[in-house]
Amino acid sequence: MSARAEADEGWQAMQVKGLLIDPTSETPVLLLQSSDGSLLLPIWIGRVEANAIAGALEGIREPRPMTHDLIHAILVELSVELVRVEVWALREGTYLGRLRLRQGDVLTEIDSRPSD
Repeated sequence: MSARAEADEGWQAMQVKGLLIDPTSETPVLLLQSSDGSLLLPIWIGRVEANAIAGALEGIREPRPMTHDLIHAILVELSVELVRVEVWALREGTYLGRLRLRQGDVLTEIDSRPSD
């Protein structure tokens, strides 16, 4: 399946717009924005995840690998491509996510939190 065909499945491409703190709950919020700017998706996340995301966005390298560094190294070593991260449902106030991975011609979906 081509990248173009995957884009035509009805999914909306999003990029990280920023991180902020919800002033009411004092909880970090990851803001995702659609490529065309028409959608903004706030995802409330934990402080640990927010710190890891902020560090990655700022290009800060920790002396030892963080979890996202480890996952990246595993994917590279095993020649697995991360096709996309999907936020596919909202249940009881919680977004559900999954990773879509490709190794050669094999596509695999793995359950994950959108903040991962």
